[in-house]
Amino acid sequence: MKGETFSTRDNTINLKTLIQQIQSRIEQKKALGLYTEAEIERIKNLTIQPAADNIPIKDKFLYHLKMLNEYADITREHSITSHRPLLGRFIVLSKRLLISPVQFMVGVFFHKQVRFNRQVAAFINFLREEIEKLLAENQALKNRCQALEDRSKILEQRLDNPEGSKDQG
Repeated sequence: MKGETFSTRDNTINLKTLIQQIQSRIEQKKALGLYTEAEIERIKNLTIQPAADNIPIKDKFLYHLKMLNEYADITREHSITSHRPLLGRFIVLSKRLLISPVQFMVGVFFHKQVRFNRQVAAFINFLREEIEKLLAENQALKNRCQALEDRSKILEQRLDNPEGSKDQG
Protein backbone atom coordinates (compact mmCIF):
# COMPACT_ATOMS: atom_id res chain seq x y z
CA MET A 1 0.00 0.00 0.00
CA LYS A 2 2.87 2.36 0.74
CA GLY A 3 4.04 4.26 -2.34
CA GLU A 4 1.03 3.27 -4.46
CA THR A 5 0.31 5.60 -7.34
CA PHE A 6 -2.62 6.16 -9.63
CA SER A 7 -1.91 5.72 -13.32
CA THR A 8 -3.91 5.61 -16.54
CA ARG A 9 -3.23 4.01 -19.89
CA ASP A 10 -4.29 6.83 -22.18
CA ASN A 11 -3.46 9.93 -20.10
CA THR A 12 -7.13 10.54 -19.30
CA ILE A 13 -8.60 10.48 -15.83
CA ASN A 14 -11.90 8.88 -15.01
CA LEU A 15 -12.92 10.88 -11.96
CA LYS A 16 -15.40 8.26 -10.77
CA THR A 17 -12.71 5.54 -10.85
CA LEU A 18 -10.23 7.81 -9.09
CA ILE A 19 -12.69 8.58 -6.30
CA GLN A 20 -13.52 4.89 -5.91
CA GLN A 21 -9.83 4.02 -5.63
CA ILE A 22 -9.24 6.73 -3.05
CA GLN A 23 -12.24 5.58 -1.02
CA SER A 24 -11.06 1.98 -1.25
CA ARG A 25 -7.60 2.91 0.03
CA ILE A 26 -9.12 4.90 2.89
CA GLU A 27 -11.26 1.90 3.89
CA GLN A 28 -8.19 -0.37 3.77
CA LYS A 29 -6.22 2.00 5.98
CA LYS A 30 -9.16 2.35 8.38
CA ALA A 31 -9.35 -1.44 8.64
CA LEU A 32 -5.64 -1.52 9.52
CA GLY A 33 -6.19 1.13 12.20
CA LEU A 34 -4.15 3.76 10.39
CA TYR A 35 -7.09 6.22 10.19
CA THR A 36 -9.59 6.96 12.92
CA GLU A 37 -13.11 8.25 12.32
CA ALA A 38 -12.18 11.53 14.06
CA GLU A 39 -9.17 11.97 11.78
CA ILE A 40 -11.23 11.29 8.67
CA GLU A 41 -13.87 13.79 9.84
CA ARG A 42 -11.16 16.40 10.47
CA ILE A 43 -9.77 15.84 6.97
CA LYS A 44 -13.26 16.08 5.44
CA ASN A 45 -13.63 19.51 7.04
CA LEU A 46 -10.36 20.85 5.66
CA THR A 47 -10.62 23.59 3.07
CA ILE A 48 -8.19 24.61 0.37
CA GLN A 49 -6.62 27.91 1.24
CA PRO A 50 -6.11 30.21 -1.75
CA ALA A 51 -2.80 31.96 -2.36
CA ALA A 52 -2.65 35.07 -0.18
CA ASP A 53 -1.27 37.33 -2.93
CA ASN A 54 -4.44 37.26 -5.02
CA ILE A 55 -6.90 37.99 -2.20
CA PRO A 56 -8.24 41.52 -1.60
CA ILE A 57 -7.38 42.98 1.81
CA LYS A 58 -10.99 42.75 3.09
CA ASP A 59 -11.18 39.05 2.19
CA LYS A 60 -7.79 38.40 3.83
CA PHE A 61 -9.05 40.12 6.96
CA LEU A 62 -12.25 38.07 7.01
CA TYR A 63 -10.29 34.86 6.35
CA HIS A 64 -7.91 35.49 9.26
CA LEU A 65 -10.83 36.48 11.48
CA LYS A 66 -12.57 33.20 10.60
CA MET A 67 -9.41 31.25 11.45
CA LEU A 68 -9.01 33.15 14.74
CA ASN A 69 -12.60 32.33 15.70
CA GLU A 70 -12.10 28.69 14.71
CA TYR A 71 -8.87 28.21 16.65
CA ALA A 72 -9.82 30.26 19.74
CA ASP A 73 -10.83 27.14 21.67
CA ILE A 74 -7.62 25.21 22.28
CA THR A 75 -9.39 22.61 24.43
CA ARG A 76 -11.24 21.02 21.50
CA GLU A 77 -10.74 17.31 21.06
CA HIS A 78 -7.81 16.36 18.88
CA SER A 79 -7.40 13.01 17.23
CA ILE A 80 -4.62 10.87 18.62
CA THR A 81 -2.96 8.82 15.91
CA SER A 82 0.27 7.15 15.01
CA HIS A 83 1.74 6.39 11.62
CA ARG A 84 3.67 3.37 12.89
CA PRO A 85 2.01 0.13 11.77
CA LEU A 86 3.23 -2.20 14.53
CA LEU A 87 3.63 0.03 17.56
CA GLY A 88 0.90 2.43 16.52
CA ARG A 89 -1.90 0.98 18.61
CA PHE A 90 0.30 0.88 21.70
CA ILE A 91 1.42 4.49 21.12
CA VAL A 92 -2.17 5.68 20.65
CA LEU A 93 -3.33 3.84 23.78
CA SER A 94 -0.43 5.30 25.78
CA LYS A 95 -1.18 8.80 24.58
CA ARG A 96 -4.87 8.42 25.43
CA LEU A 97 -4.02 7.18 28.94
CA LEU A 98 -1.61 10.06 29.55
CA ILE A 99 -3.71 12.83 28.09
CA SER A 100 -6.43 12.72 30.78
CA PRO A 101 -4.16 13.40 33.77
CA VAL A 102 -2.23 16.02 31.82
CA GLN A 103 -5.44 17.75 30.76
CA PHE A 104 -6.61 17.70 34.37
CA MET A 105 -3.38 19.32 35.59
CA VAL A 106 -3.20 22.02 32.92
CA GLY A 107 -6.96 22.43 32.46
CA VAL A 108 -7.14 25.64 34.50
CA PHE A 109 -4.48 27.26 32.35
CA PHE A 110 -6.12 26.04 29.14
CA HIS A 111 -9.46 27.49 30.21
CA LYS A 112 -7.82 30.83 30.99
CA GLN A 113 -6.18 30.74 27.57
CA VAL A 114 -9.49 29.86 25.91
CA ARG A 115 -11.20 32.80 27.66
CA PHE A 116 -8.40 35.09 26.52
CA ASN A 117 -8.54 33.77 22.94
CA ARG A 118 -12.31 34.19 22.80
CA GLN A 119 -12.04 37.72 24.19
CA VAL A 120 -9.43 38.63 21.58
CA ALA A 121 -11.62 37.14 18.84
CA ALA A 122 -14.68 39.02 20.16
CA PHE A 123 -12.72 42.28 20.28
CA ILE A 124 -11.47 41.85 16.72
CA ASN A 125 -15.03 41.04 15.59
CA PHE A 126 -16.17 44.26 17.29
CA LEU A 127 -13.38 46.20 15.57
CA ARG A 128 -14.42 44.73 12.21
CA GLU A 129 -17.99 45.90 12.75
CA GLU A 130 -16.81 49.37 13.75
CA ILE A 131 -14.48 49.57 10.74
CA GLU A 132 -17.36 48.62 8.43
CA LYS A 133 -19.54 51.34 9.98
CA LEU A 134 -16.74 53.90 9.60
CA LEU A 135 -16.13 52.88 5.98
CA ALA A 136 -19.83 53.31 5.20
CA GLU A 137 -19.86 56.69 6.94
CA ASN A 138 -16.69 57.69 5.09
CA GLN A 139 -18.27 56.76 1.75
CA ALA A 140 -21.40 58.76 2.60
CA LEU A 141 -19.24 61.78 3.46
CA LYS A 142 -17.29 61.40 0.19
CA ASN A 143 -20.57 61.31 -1.74
CA ARG A 144 -21.79 64.41 0.13
CA CYS A 145 -18.49 66.23 -0.58
CA GLN A 146 -18.74 65.33 -4.25
CA ALA A 147 -22.31 66.65 -4.38
CA LEU A 148 -21.22 69.88 -2.68
CA GLU A 149 -18.31 70.26 -5.10
CA ASP A 150 -20.67 69.80 -8.04
CA ARG A 151 -23.07 72.35 -6.58
CA SER A 152 -20.16 74.75 -5.95
CA LYS A 153 -19.07 74.48 -9.60
CA ILE A 154 -22.60 75.26 -10.77
CA LEU A 155 -22.74 78.29 -8.46
CA GLU A 156 -19.32 79.47 -9.67
CA GLN A 157 -20.51 79.19 -13.28
CA ARG A 158 -23.57 81.27 -12.43
CA LEU A 159 -21.39 83.90 -10.79
CA ASP A 160 -19.04 83.97 -13.80
CA ASN A 161 -21.95 84.32 -16.21
CA PRO A 162 -24.75 86.20 -14.39
CA GLU A 163 -26.60 87.01 -17.61
CA GLY A 164 -26.78 83.34 -18.67
CA SER A 165 -28.15 82.25 -15.32
CA LYS A 166 -31.01 84.78 -15.57
CA ASP A 167 -31.97 83.46 -18.98
CA GLN A 168 -31.80 79.88 -17.79
CA GLY A 169 -33.64 80.36 -14.50
